[in-house]
Amino acid sequence: MLAVFSTDPDVLNRRSKEQFGAMDSMFAIGAMLEWIPADIRRASLRGQIRTELSPQEVERVAATEGISVKELKKSADFYPYFNLKSFSSKKAANSRWGTSNSCRRP
Repeated sequence: MLAVFSTDPDVLNRRSKEQFGAMDSMFAIGAMLEWIPADIRRASLRGQIRTELSPQEVERVAATEGISVKELKKSADFYPYFNLKSFSSKKAANSRWGTSNSCRRP
């Protein structure tokens, strides 16, 4: 699932005056580098991509949790995925994309 998180220029440029503007910017663009000009930032996208762990990783997680592999796979909490955060920028006629991601393991 990929969704537009924000298109608000103030949020994308870290200058929102809203009460939680700093939090909105943190979730929208994270640690976007300052050399990316503020006037070309167009949208922040966020999503989750479900993944499968290797058998060795599943065994390691089960051992860490102190349960069997079978119990782990049946658990409603077992949902390996990683987060994707992306942004769109526009400069003249060229669209540019940047991405960052983080991983959450069970």
